[in-house]
Amino acid sequence: MKHLIWVVLNDGVTERVTEADIDAAEEAAVIDRVLVPLTESEVGWPQGKRSPYTVVGEITGKYALLRLMDEGAPLADIAICLHSRAAPGLWRRMWPSGPDDDSLDVGYSDCPATAPWCAVRCYAPEDALPPWFDRWTQTAAMALIRREGW
Repeated sequence: MKHLIWVVLNDGVTERVTEADIDAAEEAAVIDRVLVPLTESEVGWPQGKRSPYTVVGEITGKYALLRLMDEGAPLADIAICLHSRAAPGLWRRMWPSGPDDDSLDVGYSDCPATAPWCAVRCYAPEDALPPWFDRWTQTAAMALIRREGW
């Protein structure tokens, strides 16, 4: 069974997420609303086009780097590492302030040893994040791990 390590850099929360943890309908929605548009260089809409939330970013065969926005303001960056060769560079990209950024509980040198993993860096306080945020990031990561034919 496929799994990933999910970590929130701000507070160090870590979870092992398996395929069984992911709802198929939620995964289909993430693929259709966000991941496919991003692969076509378009904006993703995690809650539909009537919602203030958008997603921008890049998806490659080895990683994805997504930014969740609320009416244009960044809420969080989500790094999804699909291949261990991409891990060090992707991990470094989650520290725009550099390795001495002490605002995070997870250290610059604490990159997970094996892929796949999903690292989340929040710019908004936890109570300002949408209630679906954690599950959505996990679902997006698992959808990319299982990516086939979309």
